[in-house]
Amino acid sequence: MSEIATHFYAGILALQSENLSQAEKNFQFILNINPDHVPTLINLGALELKRGAGQMAIAYFTQVLILDENNVMARQNLAATFMHYDRFENAMTHYEELKKQNCLETEDFYNMGVASAALGQLSVAKDYYQQVLALDETHNAALNNLAALHIRLGQRSDAIDLLQRALQVKPQDSASQFMLDVLTNNKQNPMASQDYVRNLFNNYALYYEQHLQKILKYSLPEQALTVLHELQFNQFKTVLDLGCGTGLSGIALRACSQHLIGVDLSKKMLSQAHDKHIYDDLIEADIVSFLSDDSHNYDLIQALDVLPYFGELENLVNKIIPRLTTQGILLFSAEISEDQPWQIQDSMRFCHDPNYIRSILEGHGLKELYRSRVIARQENEQNLYAILLAYQK
Repeated sequence: MSEIATHFYAGILALQSENLSQAEKNFQFILNINPDHVPTLINLGALELKRGAGQMAIAYFTQVLILDENNVMARQNLAATFMHYDRFENAMTHYEELKKQNCLETEDFYNMGVASAALGQLSVAKDYYQQVLALDETHNAALNNLAALHIRLGQRSDAIDLLQRALQVKPQDSASQFMLDVLTNNKQNPMASQDYVRNLFNNYALYYEQHLQKILKYSLPEQALTVLHELQFNQFKTVLDLGCGTGLSGIALRACSQHLIGVDLSKKMLSQAHDKHIYDDLIEADIVSFLSDDSHNYDLIQALDVLPYFGELENLVNKIIPRLTTQGILLFSAEISEDQPWQIQDSMRFCHDPNYIRSILEGHGLKELYRSRVIARQENEQNLYAILLAYQK
């Protein structure tokens, strides 16, 4: 066995056993002899991915393609790496090259669907998910994502069929069950699903702000800040932004916050918020779990566009109240139910009766400071009204 082959085999064994430093020594030994050894370059890229060094991995895979532009493994790895770091346009460039080579696999088609949806190209994403299901009719993620696209496109019966298929594959899938219950009116008020919310916003993160601001005309953060000024609350020592998303509400809050913390369920939404450099801390967690574990108190807790992802509110309020300082402010919005304490809507968002909200908060001794019916955003080119409320402990 040649010296290169010996070190390559040793490097592969070390990589498989997660001994990354030893694997690197063996691979670098080979590159000192042959800097263009393609299998070694590919495995060094894989090694850097294990370390979380995406840019280094990209450099190795790119070097392989310079040496051999038709290397399928390097291009697949490069495309998948770009997907991991939400560089969807870069990923699509390489998937298109693989398509020309007729080298796309099932997961490649799925990633192309994810990338297209993230870029707002819904009909293109739909086609790719359908290609996934043509290759593997039990692909649960494709079934779920395609169902979600059909819902957004108003194709209810197609969505129901896909969700039923998804639940046959994975009966405990709470996201699929939640969407199916809403679409089929299986339950008057189905339980909210954290998995549904997490998937929704992870898939929505890249074009969330553009869609929310330019298409939906979302303005709750600015309206909330105006409320604080009207109430003459201009500075807070500690502020908690629940469901902070990409940080739109944090932009408004930053000027009146000495210490600003954001909490959100979606890792990809938090990544967008992190890039704004406006929060002192960002925490990935569901709101109830965070509030249960947190021991800090806050002068202001804001929860804009959060209640639509909760049904009954007693449990949530029970977690929020202890986290408010004496005379702390709770500022939040809710979509409006006219005839039920709370109910699910066709949008898969919950709405709440303002009197139901008042009874819970006043039952905990909070005092209402502000209440107003406002235009939260546009939906189907119509004004969507919400109620904006401020309470004090």
